[in-house]
Amino acid sequence: QDKDLTRFKLKGTISTNGLVLNLLAYDTTQTKRQQQSDVHEEDPSQELELSQGFLNTMCSKAAGEDLTDEDYADINWKRSSKLLENVELTFNKPGRCPSANTTTIVGCDPGIVNALTFSSLDPHNPNLRQTVKVRSRFLYLPVLRFNHLLNKRKREKGMIEVESAIPVFGRDTYNEYFQWMNEESQTQTGSTNLDVLQEFYESRWHLKKKWDLRKAQRATFDYAVQRVLKMLGDKGVLVVGLGSFESSKGVPSKHTAITRHLVTQVKARGHFAVGAHEFYTSARCPRPLCDSFLETLYPRSKYCRTCKVFFDRDAVGAENIAKIGLAQIERQERPAKYRLTEESPAPAAKRARC
Repeated sequence: QDKDLTRFKLKGTISTNGLVLNLLAYDTTQTKRQQQSDVHEEDPSQELELSQGFLNTMCSKAAGEDLTDEDYADINWKRSSKLLENVELTFNKPGRCPSANTTTIVGCDPGIVNALTFSSLDPHNPNLRQTVKVRSRFLYLPVLRFNHLLNKRKREKGMIEVESAIPVFGRDTYNEYFQWMNEESQTQTGSTNLDVLQEFYESRWHLKKKWDLRKAQRATFDYAVQRVLKMLGDKGVLVVGLGSFESSKGVPSKHTAITRHLVTQVKARGHFAVGAHEFYTSARCPRPLCDSFLETLYPRSKYCRTCKVFFDRDAVGAENIAKIGLAQIERQERPAKYRLTEESPAPAAKRARC
């Protein structure tokens, strides 16, 4: 084996002195850029980079937020994500599209209160709308329960006092954090505290609770996925809105994890899973013959003055996303009501998405 190659065995977590990092991925084939002996001075560009999503967590929907007129004019309708290909790229030719008369289209709208909202368009019951909501609180229950037990255990073992002396690990303070850790490891008291931390986080109790947390989290995902698979039936297309989210609960957002698990299970059963741009999906009336903008009169609800009908806010987004997928299958184009037009300029679009 070449000495220039760095290889590690992938595990669930990396345990350090008082800090546990979740391992997402590690490239075992990437060679070292520089040998340690070649570095003669400290390069600011080589400083540790931290994900802003974990350090500065704010819950917001990225699509259509704080955009200028030029941004709206240059919208990339065919943009995809790392997980999902855009529906306009997948179904761009009639030969690549399933039959609209036999295929169930399920739209998925990511949200805040409801992490995922699903609405189905059944070709056998065109006037029937089946809606399923996955509440964010339901997905966070295992983590919140684990944190409650962990904090209780820390108080019993006196870990609160030990951890309170550790500096905050953040984007602006990680240099002080590592300097403190290095100094503490050289003193007898500090070394003892670090040993106590390591013993606590490697204890049988902590490892078992972490294992239970992973099982419980997987069970919540499976519960939601099975309901969606039932909606898809024998042949279906799942269209997911390509919005992005961050968490304000002090833990990473569950949107990416459950969406990845959902897409994997859907594709494994022979269904299609694609993404769609969310522009106007929560702003337009979902009725076929109505192109009116919806108004927000009450929380979690939308109102169409033309139809004089109230709609659930999340269900509207999911149904409109499903209709984008259906139109792409039937005509290979995005419906005009979900595009930017001269009658609906950029400022109106921004107000409609609020």
